[in-house]
Amino acid sequence: MYNNLMRKIYHRLSLIQIILLFGAYGLQEFAARNTGLMQYLVYLSRKWEAVYPVATLQYAVIALLCALAGNQVVQALKLVKQKEAAVASLKKKQAENVVALTKKKVRYLVLQMVLLTLCYVIFTLSYTSQSFAAYYFLSLALLIAALLQYIRITLYLRNPDILTVSDTPMQPKKKK
Repeated sequence: MYNNLMRKIYHRLSLIQIILLFGAYGLQEFAARNTGLMQYLVYLSRKWEAVYPVATLQYAVIALLCALAGNQVVQALKLVKQKEAAVASLKKKQAENVVALTKKKVRYLVLQMVLLTLCYVIFTLSYTSQSFAAYYFLSLALLIAALLQYIRITLYLRNPDILTVSDTPMQPKKKK
């Protein structure tokens, strides 16, 4: 039951990430074609720049994301070592399969985290609100996607079985 709930949360977080990234791209494309929206986004950008210390916040968020990504890499390496130690009692071929599968999943998740963090850092440092009308919205979408990836990895590292499919099908609820 707990694994099914965690699996649902995990997959819904993936869906939210995809929606965020496509939505941010769609907003930028729509703003490029619609003058009224572009003017409004420029107005919002200037207003936010006047009210908030944007540069300071950007560097603080970049430092936080890099620290989180580094933490996840260390935690992933610990999980792989724990799996290697735990499967030492299994038969050699079976143990190699379990460790290889865990390494593959961890490598995939950590690669996603590093890529999203890298995309956020490059986008934030390379572009400005003058180059993209929806700069702050794109930046925010990339940030939220990276944070959701951090949550997904945390869910996996705490319970690596959420990505494995059980052999027994779920039982339908009994009707009263």
